[in-house]
Amino acid sequence: MAATEDPCSLGQINSLPAARLFCDYLTSCGIAAHAQATAMGAEIVLADSAQHSRALAELQVFLANPSDSKYRAAAWQVAAPDTVTTEQRSKSSIINRAWQQTPPVTKWIGLLAVVITVASGFGNNALIDWLYFDWADILSGQVWRLLTPALLHFAVWDQLIIHLLFNVLMWWWLATIIERQIGSKWLLNHFVWIAITSNIAQQAVMTSGAIFGGLSGVVYGLFAYLYLRGRLQPSFYSPIQTSMAIVLVMLMGLGFTGVLGNVANTAHWVGALSGAVLGFVDARWRKSVTLNQG
Repeated sequence: MAATEDPCSLGQINSLPAARLFCDYLTSCGIAAHAQATAMGAEIVLADSAQHSRALAELQVFLANPSDSKYRAAAWQVAAPDTVTTEQRSKSSIINRAWQQTPPVTKWIGLLAVVITVASGFGNNALIDWLYFDWADILSGQVWRLLTPALLHFAVWDQLIIHLLFNVLMWWWLATIIERQIGSKWLLNHFVWIAITSNIAQQAVMTSGAIFGGLSGVVYGLFAYLYLRGRLQPSFYSPIQTSMAIVLVMLMGLGFTGVLGNVANTAHWVGALSGAVLGFVDARWRKSVTLNQG
């Protein structure tokens, strides 16, 4: 026959928080207990009367010095696992939900930019030799080089983190809005167009032997696309206000001053122009389709 536990009262304390603190300490010592609120404060109830004498001795020590740090530490030890588990589950749930809700082209290009940057040693290993823009290699058949500079980010550590983080987060925000309205195929087409035009333009102004990289040109292109199309076609959702567009233009202009460091200014401006062209074309095309259907 299995043994059964016999609950019993250990006594009362005139403070419910203190009683809970002591019960947490008992729990950390292997003595199951809980506090019940009473008119006088709280009653400490043991789950097993067999632990009474040991718990009573601990209670006397506690009452003599309730501010001892070991009680706070024990309370944290008892509470922390559940708290950490809850926080971890909450964070995991948020991340999983964000990943699931992000359209496919948006999330895979964003992920690809991070993976390629890391895999290339932040521009410091041999993989970079297969990815940077080079006309001779492109004309010999390595056409991916027209596109891949947009996915590269280089290692000046303080700037790298800001550069990569800014680009990926802005890409994620802008591309998600666009992909949900025009579809994955068209977002991919727009990404390719903006990336290639901005890369070609940037290469045209580079000195011999210099290389460049970054998703910024595409980000500026999507920004311009959303702004112009939203202005020309009110039915197309765009969160980009004129004030935001002005700040963006000022930021792009600041790139020429050298304050922002080594910046691919031409890629930024041509990327924005390419995005604006796409925004204009798509807005006019959508309007004409609507009129023809009516």
